[in-house]
Amino acid sequence: MSRSLCSSSVLVLALGCGPKVPVEEPEVSTVPARSDLVYLLMVDRFADGDGWNNEFYDREDAQAFHGGDLKGVIQNLDHLDSLGVGTIWLTPVFEMRDEPFDGWGAFHGYWTWNLDRVEPRFGGDAAAIELGEALQARGMGLMLDMVYNHVGMDAPLLEEQPGWFHPDVSITDWDDPVQVRDGWVHGLPDLDQDHPDVRAWLVERTVHWVQTLHATGLRVDAVRHMPPDFVAELITEVEAQVGRPLWVVGEDFSGDPAVLAHTLSETGVDAVYDFPLRYALTDVFCGGAPVGRLASTLSLDRLYTDPNTQLVGFLDNHDLPRIASECARSGHGPDNLLQALAVLLTARGTPSVTWGTELPIFGAEEPHNRADYDWEQTPGLGPTIAEFAEARRVRTSLREGEDWLFHLEGEDVFAYVRLTPDEAAVIVVNRRDAQVSVALPDRLRVGARQQTFHEVVGTQGPFLRHRATEASTARPVARSPTLYPHAVMVSYLEPDVEGGFASLLAAVRAEKAATRTVQLEVQVPSDAGEWRWVGAGPELGHWDVDSGVVLSQVEPGFWRSPPVVLPQWTVAEWKVVHRTAEGDLWPEGSNQARLLRPGSGPQLWTQEAP
Repeated sequence: MSRSLCSSSVLVLALGCGPKVPVEEPEVSTVPARSDLVYLLMVDRFADGDGWNNEFYDREDAQAFHGGDLKGVIQNLDHLDSLGVGTIWLTPVFEMRDEPFDGWGAFHGYWTWNLDRVEPRFGGDAAAIELGEALQARGMGLMLDMVYNHVGMDAPLLEEQPGWFHPDVSITDWDDPVQVRDGWVHGLPDLDQDHPDVRAWLVERTVHWVQTLHATGLRVDAVRHMPPDFVAELITEVEAQVGRPLWVVGEDFSGDPAVLAHTLSETGVDAVYDFPLRYALTDVFCGGAPVGRLASTLSLDRLYTDPNTQLVGFLDNHDLPRIASECARSGHGPDNLLQALAVLLTARGTPSVTWGTELPIFGAEEPHNRADYDWEQTPGLGPTIAEFAEARRVRTSLREGEDWLFHLEGEDVFAYVRLTPDEAAVIVVNRRDAQVSVALPDRLRVGARQQTFHEVVGTQGPFLRHRATEASTARPVARSPTLYPHAVMVSYLEPDVEGGFASLLAAVRAEKAATRTVQLEVQVPSDAGEWRWVGAGPELGHWDVDSGVVLSQVEPGFWRSPPVVLPQWTVAEWKVVHRTAEGDLWPEGSNQARLLRPGSGPQLWTQEAP
């Protein structure tokens, strides 16, 4: 390759070599006024708006560049507007490697070649500036994807500044924190963020692009592979220099809420991507797992300081199988995808969808999960996304509500409330083949009226039903609303008087802050070895058998745990693992899940043979 980082061959240490002219930018809000919905798009795979350089592309090769560019994004902002998108998250747009590496394509942008200019094939700096201004005019946010951990293979910086990199040692033990931080990930030259010149250079380049493109946020790639103090220092310094806060989201590829909570506190990022919710949603709606899997994940929000602001929920992204493929390969179709969308778009945190989810796009593995957007296809899921995006805009319960998990029935029915002093959103999931009725708590129902109603259902009903009523004609709340088979229902309740739910919210908070003692008694097929109660959350060892609760034999065939203290209104999810001399034997079948309601005295849960 012939590219260099600058027009000259000398890199100016710590200052970079892009334009240094201060950019005067108008006031810009860091929170989009219209919606909190984030739309991830990979520039090369979204839309081709500028065909002058298409001779360099090969759309028949899944690993090649396909011609998408920033003009294509600009030309399709009306489409994103129609979906209710508030923020666009672009995969990296800076000059990148041209050629595949070991058979893998470079089109995604994560193999950065030059942080000093926007990728020419995407339209260069001019197109990026035009996009930033167009988004600002619409009141939409722009999230830049910043790769601070590494550069692309053979990038000129490797020769220009060899002292800026860790030694070329691959990661062999992903549980070793030193290797994870300092090792080369999949052959990518690993920057040493402890080097002061590296830190200064990355800060300077970030400040330049935030100011130039009017960016409102940053997506920080591979947070776990960098020193936490570097990330925290970079955020502080960049915000100080640009003179306004940014919304910074870190990527920590972990399905453990405890790990994500630790990342949040260590790095100072505003939010992390909610991998635990993503795995729960795909397990339940595509894999047929019990709804307790989802309920338990929401229960672990107690590990975060503020799940409404610290989590970005999603169903798929550029690194994971598409949700349409996840459901299809397990025998589930678009009905389940719609239901998963309904839960995602009404859940706490900030929802994010990936380009083409509205079509939907299929793709189980890389690079097929990074398929081109088909502009000839009608976006069949678009109306559902837009409807819930609008609901999030107008409904404080969806943006700010505190979760109250009040109903878990078997493996197929789950209901919870998102509660504020002036509004409640009731979300009910029914995965049974028959209609179900769920009794609402009287203290929620009495003194309230139903304002708006959504229902996303399966093949035995319409995909999305919507009923809206004026406040003056709002209906009394049904004691036990009925759902279609295989449906997700969302209804919005308002109290008869302003702030009428405030006392209920305070009472629920107090109940959730209180604890109750639980013991588990299990009937087991063998008295040999040891039995451990292992599950989600710190009390059950975070699914680590070594940290699980050891059961004691109370009589032949029956084992019981010591008392375990759990918060009330928590859904606990677990398995009972048999530890033998040959190893740990995990039982087949679904996890167990129970809702712990408030009450006095210890609670005894029983389970038949695992």
